Amino acid sequence: MEVMTVLPTVDLGPPICKSIQFNGSMIEGECLSFSADYIGGEKGNCTHEWFRIKKKGFREKLTSADYWELTLSDVGMCIELDYTPFRKDGLKGFPVIIRSSIIHPAEPKGTELIIPVCCEDQQVVPKKSYYGGHEGDGVYNWYRANKKMEMADMITTFSSEGALAVGNDIIYTPTLEDVGAYLVLCWLPTRNDGKPGEPVIAISNPVLAALPVVSNVCIKKLSSTAYVGERKYYGGHEGPNIYNWYRETAEGTTSIINGANSTIYEVTDFDYNFQLIFGYMPARSDSIVGELKLLEPTKTIFPELP
Repeated sequence: MEVMTVLPTVDLGPPICKSIQFNGSMIEGECLSFSADYIGGEKGNCTHEWFRIKKKGFREKLTSADYWELTLSDVGMCIELDYTPFRKDGLKGFPVIIRSSIIHPAEPKGTELIIPVCCEDQQVVPKKSYYGGHEGDGVYNWYRANKKMEMADMITTFSSEGALAVGNDIIYTPTLEDVGAYLVLCWLPTRNDGKPGEPVIAISNPVLAALPVVSNVCIKKLSSTAYVGERKYYGGHEGPNIYNWYRETAEGTTSIINGANSTIYEVTDFDYNFQLIFGYMPARSDSIVGELKLLEPTKTIFPELP
């Protein structure tokens, strides 16, 4: 007679995370994942959560995804992963927690540098983007160039191409000397720990002139028969301005004096019993004109007593 041997039932072991580790570098911009070794029957739906460990141990929940991309907010902090093993039948094991070392910043670099439209006497604030830890005090150098240079050659050709250093702050205000020239900005991005990155270069379009305007316009009497119109010009390089003289009656009727188109006017017999008005229309060297400026009339012109 055959004897059958009944083997004892093998119980499933409890779900256990035997080992767990991070995959990836602890540097800003890197992607962290993890590898976990499971034992204890057939593996079920194990769970995990990522946390950022802030000052004083405060845990900020980040995500339940399979990975975490390190950001600037993680720099100087630690990342923690809570992993809980589950068997297929739903039995829960003991959670396992691993914590990273301090997250380091990425290398400092400028990712964007754009010089907007530049105009005489208007502040220029470049658009820039920085990456690599917390930004520190970068170095900015502005140059004026007579012609547009190739980006690849800018650093080595500043002097040979006639570029002139004009500023060393992030903001620059173009002057009359910059009108028609190109502005070049060299930015050395720097992390807050003092580490610099590679220089970033940007070049503007030609600097625009301001609109032509006139100020401090006045009439001065040179002699009993001569007047001069004086003024202060502004707006790019001054061109051939337009001057006119007018006669005005006591009733306020004004008429232009033909041929009187300079700053100096000699009184004639036709001016007696009239007032004189000096008119000035500023003109830029590119023929753009500003608004006509008319002065208050002089006193009434009378003939000299014999």
